[in-house]
Amino acid sequence: MGMRGNFIRIGEKTIQEIQQGVLSVWDLLYDENKKIDTDNVLNIDKAWHAIHFILTGRQWGSTDDEPLSKIIGSESPVNDKDMGYGPAMLITDKEIHDINNALKIISQDWFRAKFSISDMQKNEIYPIMNDEDEDEFFDYVYSYFKEVIIFFEKAENANQYILFFIS
Repeated sequence: MGMRGNFIRIGEKTIQEIQQGVLSVWDLLYDENKKIDTDNVLNIDKAWHAIHFILTGRQWGSTDDEPLSKIIGSESPVNDKDMGYGPAMLITDKEIHDINNALKIISQDWFRAKFSISDMQKNEIYPIMNDEDEDEFFDYVYSYFKEVIIFFEKAENANQYILFFIS
């Protein structure tokens, strides 16, 4: 199964309901009466840790005020409910705007230049294996990264917030 990275785009009212305990993140995913549109959900499988490492040069769990470090690993839990590997982290509309500005300068060439299987192995980046094919793993990670860019653009255009969690 493994650790999978998940994003959900939601409005401010929904954030408040989650923070007040009226609604859970699980309700948004599985309760037929409260479930959100699948277009507002993005699962990036096991690529989350590699994406974070490529963007920041650091392990997951180490963040700073740089916008790119907040894509995966914001330090703002929406509440204290464990989603599998901690609570869902809230990315605000202002942070989304800053992240989108930072993402605009990232090209495939930039991403590829930062991509190193050996660096990821040294830093124990999940889910790198010793026999990983670098080109195949790059394609896997970069395809999810492109989806993240689109997801964040949609969130900003719709004035939404984003929750990120690992399940």
